[in-house]
Amino acid sequence: MMRKYIILAVLVLNSAVTLAAELTLFEIPLSTASREDIQSAIANAGGKLKSSSRDIDQYDARSIGLPGATQLEVVYLEKKLVMAQYSFRFGKNQEERMRKMLVSKYGQPSGGRGDFDGEYIDDGKYRWAFDNRMDLIYTKEFSGSRFLSYVNVTEEARLGRIIKDADKRAAEKEAASKKSVF
Repeated sequence: MMRKYIILAVLVLNSAVTLAAELTLFEIPLSTASREDIQSAIANAGGKLKSSSRDIDQYDARSIGLPGATQLEVVYLEKKLVMAQYSFRFGKNQEERMRKMLVSKYGQPSGGRGDFDGEYIDDGKYRWAFDNRMDLIYTKEFSGSRFLSYVNVTEEARLGRIIKDADKRAAEKEAASKKSVF
C-alpha cells in the first residue's frame, strides 16, 4: 500500500517539475531574452518579418515548420517580451496533431478539462504555467480561430495597467472638454 503512495508522489512531482521549467521558444528562454535574440531566432527558424513597429513585430510563420501556423506576432514593452502569439489555420487532423505535440512536450494543461490531446476539445483557453511567471496558452475560439501564446504574465499585467491608465486619462480629458454638454 505504501509503495503505491510513493509511486503516486513521484509521478506528481515529476509532472510538477515538467511544468515548473523555463518556457522557451526556438530554444531561447523567453523570460530573459532580448528583442534582438527573439528576432534573430525567429529569422533563423524561417519566420519572415512582415511588419515592425516600436512594440510589435509580425512575421509570416508558414515557413517556420509548425503545422498550420500562419502568423507569429511578438509584443514588447520597453524591449521586454510581453507575448509571442502564433495564429493557426488548419483542419481537425492538423489541430489534433498540434495538440498531441504540445502534450508530448509539456504534458496536459492545468485545469483538468479533459484530454487536451484527444480527438476533440471544447472552446476556451488551455494553460501551462512555467517558472518566472511565464504561461503557455492554447486558445480555441468558437469562431474557429486558434492561437498559441507565450505570455510573460508580469509584463502583460504591466502593459494592461499602462493601457488602463492611458484610457482613464483620455476619458478625463474628453469629459473636461465636454463638461458643459453633460
